[in-house]
Amino acid sequence: MALQLTAQDADHRAVVSDSLKVYLQANYDKDYDKIMDMVYPRLFDIVAREDMIAMFEGMASEGIEFEISNGQVDKISDVMVQGEERFARVDYRMDMMMRFTGIEYEAEATQDVIHTSFQAQYGEENVSRKDGAFYITSAKSMIAIAPLDQENWTFMEMNVDQPQLLEMLLPAEVIEVFAK
Repeated sequence: MALQLTAQDADHRAVVSDSLKVYLQANYDKDYDKIMDMVYPRLFDIVAREDMIAMFEGMASEGIEFEISNGQVDKISDVMVQGEERFARVDYRMDMMMRFTGIEYEAEATQDVIHTSFQAQYGEENVSRKDGAFYITSAKSMIAIAPLDQENWTFMEMNVDQPQLLEMLLPAEVIEVFAK
C-alpha cells in the first residue's frame, strides 16, 4: 500500500489520545506489565520484554529512583498508512524526578556531571536540582502505531539521536515524515 494520510484523522487522534492516557498512567503507576503491553511489539525483537521489565525494576536496586508526572499531549499528527500499519507522531511533555542514591553517585562531582548531562539533553531551563533530586521538564515525541484493522495503538519513543534503532523498527517513509 502506498504512503498516504487518512481522512479520519480526528477520530484516530481521539483514540490515540485515549490510548496514550492509559500508557502514561501506567508509567505514573510503574505498572511495567501494562507499559510493555502498550510498547510497539517489534521492539521486543531487539530487547526481550522480560529484560525491559527487569531493567525498570532493577533501577531502584541500582540506586536510581524516578517518577513521571504531568504528562500532556501537545500535538498528534495526521495518521500515515504504510504497509499494514498506521503511524502517528505524538508530541508531548512530562515532568520527571530522578534521584541517584547509590554510593557511586554520592560525590558532588558526580552529581554535577549528571546535572550538566541533563541540562545538555533537556535544556538548562528545563532542569533543576533540589535536595539531591533532579527535576526535569521534558518535551518529547513518540510514534503511535496500530494495525490497519485495529484500534490497538502501541507506542515507541521517537529518538532521532538513535537513527539505527528507528531504521530497525520503522519504515523509511515514516522516519522521513516524522523525524523532523
